[in-house]
Amino acid sequence: DMEQEKPVEVIMLAEGDKAGDTLADEPRDVGLGKQSNNAQCSNDSSNRPVALYMPNILCYFRIIFSFSGFHYSMKQKPIMALHVWTAAAVLDLIDGPAARTLHQCSQLGILLDVIADNILRTVIWISSIIQSTTYGDTTSSLIYETGFAVFIICLEWITMFCSQSNQFIKKSDTLHVHWKYMQNGAPFWVIAVCRNNFRTVPGIFAIFGLFVAPFGSYLWYADKSNTTWPARLLGEEVMAVLIQLSILGRLLSAIVESWICYDYFSFVVALDSHDTEQFETSKYNKGVQCRRK
Repeated sequence: DMEQEKPVEVIMLAEGDKAGDTLADEPRDVGLGKQSNNAQCSNDSSNRPVALYMPNILCYFRIIFSFSGFHYSMKQKPIMALHVWTAAAVLDLIDGPAARTLHQCSQLGILLDVIADNILRTVIWISSIIQSTTYGDTTSSLIYETGFAVFIICLEWITMFCSQSNQFIKKSDTLHVHWKYMQNGAPFWVIAVCRNNFRTVPGIFAIFGLFVAPFGSYLWYADKSNTTWPARLLGEEVMAVLIQLSILGRLLSAIVESWICYDYFSFVVALDSHDTEQFETSKYNKGVQCRRK
């Protein structure tokens, strides 16, 4: 008699499973605007705890600066707030090269980097909301502007969750292939933005909006007298144009982030599907290992 076919068991391979597979050499997906490749960085040979790696310490300062800027914003000191937030943004440009130069790359550092980025942008968006309620023109505009800021804040944290969750999904022929590796599976606008580590015109525009839009939104309401250095350097008209462009760039980022979330949650839904045949023929089957008992 032929052996009865047994049901398919869907198994997620976690990092460091019994097969000895690790994700140490895989490119890390750490959120829109962030990519990391551990192959470029060897481990620190010293006995320094990972939490005290210099790049991680820089991330701690970035978080502290973010909340310090919020304090100055609540004190109606936009110049000081902008200076402290700018310092946090500059440290963001330093910690990555520092990690590679000092050979202090770590998974903790990758996570701290994304958390520090999100905290900075969230704090600035919240400050912008508070300022808009104080200096906003009309009630209707406040509703749209506040709603937009809240939507962006939520979207960024959900995107971070989805991106970090994908770290535990291997990239291979039989496992889930994330959108950064599925050149034929991702929509053309996602590929256009993320190609070559965001070094494309759409990618640069999206990253410009991702980081500049919260700053611009805050300055639009908080700096009515044009006392901050961007206003003095660029002038009110140029500032207004750049802010509008940054909002468009932020919308482009939001479209890509929404697809990232859709892709990940579609994969999760596929895992929960009870229709095995439909699951096995779907693209999400790349995200699991199917074996027969």
